Amino acid sequence: MIRKIRHIRSRKITAGAARLQDGYDSKMDSTSVATWQLERFNALWSEWRKYVPYYSALVEEFRLPVKFRSWEEFRDIFPVMNRGHVQAAGERLHDQRFPADYWRKTGGSTAEPLQIPAWNSERELSAFTMWYARSWFGVAPPDSLFLLWGHSHLLGPGIFGKFNGIKRALQDYILGYTRWSAYDLTEAALRRAGDCLLERRSDWLLGYSVALDRFARVNRDRADQIRALNLKLAVGTAESFPFSDSARLVEEVLGCPVAMEYGAVETGVLAHQHQDGSGFRVMWQDHMIEREKDTSEILVTSLFSRACPLLRYRLGDRIEPIKDISVNIRFKRVSGRCNESITLSSGRLIHSEAFAHVVKESSEIRGFQIIQNGGGSLVFRYLALEPINPPLESELRRRLEKIDPELRDLEIVHTTKLEQTISGKTPMVLSMPDNF
Repeated sequence: MIRKIRHIRSRKITAGAARLQDGYDSKMDSTSVATWQLERFNALWSEWRKYVPYYSALVEEFRLPVKFRSWEEFRDIFPVMNRGHVQAAGERLHDQRFPADYWRKTGGSTAEPLQIPAWNSERELSAFTMWYARSWFGVAPPDSLFLLWGHSHLLGPGIFGKFNGIKRALQDYILGYTRWSAYDLTEAALRRAGDCLLERRSDWLLGYSVALDRFARVNRDRADQIRALNLKLAVGTAESFPFSDSARLVEEVLGCPVAMEYGAVETGVLAHQHQDGSGFRVMWQDHMIEREKDTSEILVTSLFSRACPLLRYRLGDRIEPIKDISVNIRFKRVSGRCNESITLSSGRLIHSEAFAHVVKESSEIRGFQIIQNGGGSLVFRYLALEPINPPLESELRRRLEKIDPELRDLEIVHTTKLEQTISGKTPMVLSMPDNF
């Protein structure tokens, strides 16, 4: 039965990825791609301006046209949106024709939790896109995967949390996935992860980039054993690698190509490093990517039917373009977005994404920061219109305790303004002097 399920899934994904490949391999240059994207966008815009109240209001406010004549016109008159706009718009940004099949929930690398509706068709398209990119490296759906990933599905309360845990474990078993928590970045935990990888003999790895870097450093002494596994690929995602030598080190220890997958929970995969060393290739059939004039940050515009269309959406990242090549098809690298680790008084290292997973179910919390002072104590500072009620605080503490018992008594403080960098980003982790 399991083999049959895997076979059916593999056949469906492979066929979907092949359909995408026909478009991406059409040898279109950046100008031809831009023309294709504009036609695609205008077809979708005719629907979104009618069925998404937020955009209907923008049409009136900014006198937006029924059809855009060029991307230049679009950039000149269409306003930029960010997470704050999405949070404030709420249901007004949802396509009113069909209800949500599920919700995308993220704490986010910018420490601003977000929940947006999605349809099953979006999940399917995202799967086709991801597997198309992985096929560049010879990775296929039947291949077994070792995941250095978060375990937010285990943070739910009571029977619901246990059910999600059992469901996830069953799904991983059927898919041939081994899931190892990336929350714990201590040497002991990552040595055990290395033991598990050698035992399971997976075909490829995927994990938080910081976790992959630390995994390679901790297990560097047994590189020969790991290289003997003949892994096909290691994919870093959710954040940038922490050091300039990270990718080289991971490749050296694992003995396989290392590539970055770039995207976000609210958008899906936007780009993926190619095996030919030419940088990131943009998934331009799904999104139009542009660089904002004033900040050089990227703006993303949806090019597929979705429950919550995002147009000129600012992710908070910058990308380095390739000379003479438009960013709508390729770019060199992503700048920024690297989550930090938290050091507890016990000395245990916790990946900061763990805190994002703690808050992502709480719509009342609009943002958060972990304050770590020189003395080692932590403060969880959250942004909300008003202080959270005692039941919600108790639920947060229960989730924190599942990450580590020490976090149960973490100081939780309400604020109406979070610290930001000069560029306007909200860092997830702030280090303060001893007298904070």
